[in-house]
Amino acid sequence: MSRMRWKLEIGLTKNADRWVVTVRITFVI
Repeated sequence: MSRMRWKLEIGLTKNADRWVVTVRITFVI
């Protein structure tokens, strides 16, 4: 059985008059 690691990065930026949420998930097998 191989162990899987994952990293979750959540970014919140304010663009003009609205908020933009960016989510990036990286898997490491």
